[in-house]
Amino acid sequence: SIQRLKDLLVNQTFENENVKIDFTQLGKIEGEASANNRKGKLIFFYEWTISIDFTAAVIDSAMVYTGTIQIENLSDEFEANEIRTSSFIKDAGPETSFLFNLLNKEVLELIRSQIGKYIIDLKKEYSQGLILPTDSARNNTPSSAPSKSKTVVKNSDTLNKSGSE
Repeated sequence: SIQRLKDLLVNQTFENENVKIDFTQLGKIEGEASANNRKGKLIFFYEWTISIDFTAAVIDSAMVYTGTIQIENLSDEFEANEIRTSSFIKDAGPETSFLFNLLNKEVLELIRSQIGKYIIDLKKEYSQGLILPTDSARNNTPSSAPSKSKTVVKNSDTLNKSGSE
């Protein structure tokens, strides 16, 4: 899972007519992911704390900005489109507020898209071979069929043992 997150987040580039932002490395990645099979249903648990280091170059500016994007709530409790981030820029400059606005809107959408791919891949990869047939599916017999040794009530007046009428 850690490698898949690195593949999806590191070396990604956001670029438009005004700026180019490169995700250079994962500054921190902590957490875990697991899949469980409960009553024939797959349950996925994951919780990650991730920080992404970036560089940003604004067109017609000599300054190159560096900073970090912190993914705050990457867990199974949230969908990819609910992910929130906090952005930090190390050296302030004339384009700092422009960059913060971009990081909190358009770059956030790129991160959400990549995290969405991770969630899909996690469920696809870990679900293979994990769903096993339930006991009733293995036996392939209805559990409500009466056996011959059970007492069966035929009407309200008569109580007989099955097979000894």
